[in-house]
Amino acid sequence: MTQELDKSDEEKLYYIISEVYDGDSDGFELQLDNALDENYKIIIIEPSKLGDETTRWIACGDWIHKVAVISGLGSITMGFICPGKPVIYLPLYMINLLSVGLYTISWQLDPCCKYKVSNKSILTKYHIEQKQLSSPSSTILVKTSIASTVWLHNLVLLTATGVCAYKMYKSM
Repeated sequence: MTQELDKSDEEKLYYIISEVYDGDSDGFELQLDNALDENYKIIIIEPSKLGDETTRWIACGDWIHKVAVISGLGSITMGFICPGKPVIYLPLYMINLLSVGLYTISWQLDPCCKYKVSNKSILTKYHIEQKQLSSPSSTILVKTSIASTVWLHNLVLLTATGVCAYKMYKSM
């Protein structure tokens, strides 16, 4: 069931994946894929199984990003604290490199990465009435920009690469 409120800015406001079974549970996943492809600002997922899976998938991508940033910052920090011990900062750099690569290849291209899980208070901000929902435990996805995420972990990766390369050069 599609419900649009405002098309003045060419962005569709919200889409509700209703928990109405017609014998095909794959229809929910197809609806989610279509809603993601259509770039709705808010996607409301009523089927709890699909909502839980989507929440875990988004958390997985966020975790990969955090591992990339933290390991990169750790590599940079340890490169300065222990410059003569590459056995400490190089493994952190490799984790950073692998995490950024994994995020870039498998996550950044997924349309789901443009969404964050939100709470129901976002519905009042956009004047969406909760009585339109048939499930009180709906998962709410809100579209966000990933530009700062990508920029941050790429900047950390480039800095860590420079620091590690310089420290390795100086230790030879």
